[in-house]
Amino acid sequence: MPAAVVVLLVVLLCLSMQGSEPALAKTKAFIIPEVLAQLEKEVTRLDEQAESEPGPNFPRPSAQVAYHLLAGFAARGLVVNGLPEADAIFFQVDQRGGTTSRLLSIAPGARIAMISTWMQDKAGSYDLKTAILYLLRDGKWLPKGKGSIATVDQD
Repeated sequence: MPAAVVVLLVVLLCLSMQGSEPALAKTKAFIIPEVLAQLEKEVTRLDEQAESEPGPNFPRPSAQVAYHLLAGFAARGLVVNGLPEADAIFFQVDQRGGTTSRLLSIAPGARIAMISTWMQDKAGSYDLKTAILYLLRDGKWLPKGKGSIATVDQD
């Protein structure tokens, strides 16, 4: 059933954007409110599910699904530039050693932070990629869910 929800989200996203590219660029509203509400619900569910999933996989499978879902929406977003330092720290897109990040606006009151951190620990070296959904509620930005994947260069 969850796979059907993801497919539904992708179809709704495509339909909401079909033939309206100039309007999207003008309003910067890439997804309609109904799709945004479904995205919030699904990412929150996946985030909660990942916390209780058993097994050795890191990140957990549900966290990986949430990352790919958020990355797909972020791909259509507009980069938010010129953030004050306090906002960059809040959204976790401040520039730190070993980390690259960007914040994307996907709709009015909706942003996704894409963060990539190079990690080296006892498991080896890998790139931990995280996507975090933030929504504006009552004048405050709130994190609503996240997803992560770990990638290894295979040179």
